[in-house]
Amino acid sequence: MVKTRAQFLKTWTARCKELETAERELHNGFAPHLKGALVGKRLLPFNEILTALQYPDTELVDTICTGFPLTGWMPKSHVFPPHMKRPTHSLDAAKRLAKGVNNSIIKQVSEQADPELAAEVWNQSLDEVSKGWTWFGDESGMGGKILAKRFGLKQGDKIRMIDDCSIGGFNATCGTSEKLKVHAVDEIAAYMCWCMTNLGKEAMQQVVGKTYDLKNAYKQYGVRPQDRDLLRIAVWDHVQGRVRLMGTNALPFGAVGSVGAFLRVSMAIWYIGVVGLRLCWTSFFDDFTSLSKRVNCNSAAVAAESLFSLLGVQFAREGKKAVEWATKVKTLGVVLDLEPADSSGNYVTLGHTESRVAELRASLEGFLQTGKMSRKDAEKIRGRLQWFESFAHGRIAQQSLRVISQVASTGGERETLTKFELNTIAFLKDRVLTAPPYADPDNQPRHLVGIH
Repeated sequence: MVKTRAQFLKTWTARCKELETAERELHNGFAPHLKGALVGKRLLPFNEILTALQYPDTELVDTICTGFPLTGWMPKSHVFPPHMKRPTHSLDAAKRLAKGVNNSIIKQVSEQADPELAAEVWNQSLDEVSKGWTWFGDESGMGGKILAKRFGLKQGDKIRMIDDCSIGGFNATCGTSEKLKVHAVDEIAAYMCWCMTNLGKEAMQQVVGKTYDLKNAYKQYGVRPQDRDLLRIAVWDHVQGRVRLMGTNALPFGAVGSVGAFLRVSMAIWYIGVVGLRLCWTSFFDDFTSLSKRVNCNSAAVAAESLFSLLGVQFAREGKKAVEWATKVKTLGVVLDLEPADSSGNYVTLGHTESRVAELRASLEGFLQTGKMSRKDAEKIRGRLQWFESFAHGRIAQQSLRVISQVASTGGERETLTKFELNTIAFLKDRVLTAPPYADPDNQPRHLVGIH
């Protein structure tokens, strides 16, 4: 395995040097807005590697070079299973509707309820402009444009910017013929189950893992010129006290087409890692979770990191997202414990992170203390409760979750919770956070989807 990885990297590193002049000429021919988005990308070797490994998505690199489409029918990758979803509107129909919708979007963006959040969104927007990911498009106005709405979403101690490309009808023009797939917790569990089933119960002994996080993943790839000219993002300029319009050079976080575009890239990188470098890893958008025997973990790290570098893909090399190999691996909101204290090497466990548990408990206790829950609160907490409940044994909480769903559908009429609803929340707090784990057919414990 180590020799295979070394030979692969040696071969393609040498090929990168041979292609340097051709790669430079390729980049010089890009549309101006793509030159910045794709700086450092080695696309010719990327294409040759995929061809050599017989990857089905033969047009991926050509699409990267011209910019990903965000409207109309998305190209087939031949990687994901067939699934037809037609555009709701034609592009012409969306443009006609935009004439009336755009003014409404401007009004919504100008009504900022949280000045502090709006200021942070504006500061992050300026940072994007400085990096060339976006640009101010006020001069062209709204004529012939479809607007998206930018807002900030608080996630723990950070604020993520969302470009709502549905509100103005932009996403409605996107059609897909494939059902997009990602590697979630189930795929990681399946990897480990396969190892234990086929390699023996001790297969997971001395196994460590880590998660690689791509930096500003969507911003590493560009959009095609016609969609760049069509889309404008409305954002509140808290300094001038007015709405500004921004164009985007890179994939916007909130466009349906961006999801499919980036998944095509991440799945191709995952494929090269598995087939070319014998990596045991999964790909969930920009998170690559890797497992390795401890004795070979340095080899696995060199293989993964060299692959990213070879392709010009930026990943976190420092900070809290640049983690070391360990027996406890945080990924996708859960923790893989590859060496439980009492396992004797016979099983591993999957469980929620302590921060997620504490956050959910605090939210539920807050509703119990105030006796109120808005519709927005109900929609948010319902999703989190469903996620937690999916890791618990049985379906006892399903009826209680339906009560939360009812609050979500009627919360606009009232926010004060009834005694029955309060009792339901109290039950869910105890149930979801302390529910008994799954058990396998031999009645062995699986703590939060632990694997025997």
